[in-house]
Amino acid sequence: MSKAPKKKKSRKQSELAFRIVLSVLLGLIVVAMSIIVIYALKLGMNVPAVSEGIVVSTEPSQSDSEEKQSSTQESSEEPSEEPTEPKDPELEKAEALLATLTLEEKVYQMIFATPDSLEGIVGVSTADEHTRQSLEQHPVGGLVYFSRNIRSASQITELITQTQTYSKIPLFIGVDEEGGNVARLAGIVTEYYSPMGQYGAEEDYERVAEIGTEMAADLLSAGFNLDFAPVGDVISNDGNSEIGSRSFGSDPILVAQMARTMIEALQEGGVCACIKHFPGMGSTSSDSHYGRSNSERTLQELRETDLIPFESAVEAGVGMVMVSHMTLSNVTGETPCDLSYEIVTGLLREELGYDGVVITDSHEMASVTDYYGCGEAAVLAIQAGCDVVLMPADLASAAEGIMQAVEDGTLTEERINESVLRLLLLKYELGIIS
Repeated sequence: MSKAPKKKKSRKQSELAFRIVLSVLLGLIVVAMSIIVIYALKLGMNVPAVSEGIVVSTEPSQSDSEEKQSSTQESSEEPSEEPTEPKDPELEKAEALLATLTLEEKVYQMIFATPDSLEGIVGVSTADEHTRQSLEQHPVGGLVYFSRNIRSASQITELITQTQTYSKIPLFIGVDEEGGNVARLAGIVTEYYSPMGQYGAEEDYERVAEIGTEMAADLLSAGFNLDFAPVGDVISNDGNSEIGSRSFGSDPILVAQMARTMIEALQEGGVCACIKHFPGMGSTSSDSHYGRSNSERTLQELRETDLIPFESAVEAGVGMVMVSHMTLSNVTGETPCDLSYEIVTGLLREELGYDGVVITDSHEMASVTDYYGCGEAAVLAIQAGCDVVLMPADLASAAEGIMQAVEDGTLTEERINESVLRLLLLKYELGIIS
């Protein structure tokens, strides 16, 4: 009876010893595997790591590999710059020329004069040393010739050619050649044409295109590069005395199409077109050559009728737009349109989106001279947004008024530069400056 308990105790001791040995072996195996994994990771081997019974892959995922590869490629490449559009070569040339000009030279570029006012002689018909000295003293941006300056085709060609040689910057050489009653060169350089109202009444677009092409060729042959045409006014007042048959008619769509036809023909022929008289004088009854000319049109009425031809001209890329001296009593009060910021900048520049050259109507007209001094009117026109003061009554006074306005801060030189750059750029685009 005493041996049985001894056997049971011995068996339990054996089982306990076995478990201890097994635990030690398992511990050694885990330690060994951990050592192997750590060693393998140090060597960069792709061996699974064991942690708390979860297998964690040490092999990089596809997205990690792609990200690493992309990062490596980016670090090895040079930083890329945003592509920039090449600058217009004519614009670069215009900017370079602008940078060489004095303030006085820039101001005079913004004035177009008659040869008579430039030289102080009525009926200038030849160019000589006096012409050269006058251009040196008053280096205007353009000259405008009238019937009193024109004797024959050869005479006017020689006059223009010689005058251009005296100017530091080649000149705009302009003329009023509309056809009909306003044609300074008819029968001398160009053909006689009927008033544009006749072609409008006949809806003869083909003939208007032919006339524009013929005019361009004839004008260029004599040295002219700017035509103050076509008339874009829509006649809505039968008593209109200033425009009349110079207009293509009373239908704004027809006038727009006719004017655009003329613009495209002139400019394809190498002559700068200048549509007039913005924002449209067809509703006036008096003549701005002799005093104030008013219209009671509202802006909405202008948009519905008078502005339509000018919108079409802007779309056609017309080189210049001439702004009239008419007043709009319901919009500008007694301020002429070419001296009104609301009309020139607000309506023409901003609403119609025109960024070309804006020129006043002649500042010799009574609608300006009866109410403003030369320098005052010139400064107001530039403040309004015009680029060119056309034919001031006193050339030197207009230039001095603008320069004084820059000196006292009424105008900035940046504002002057803006207009002169437009003018120089147009001269390069037309080939006036080669």
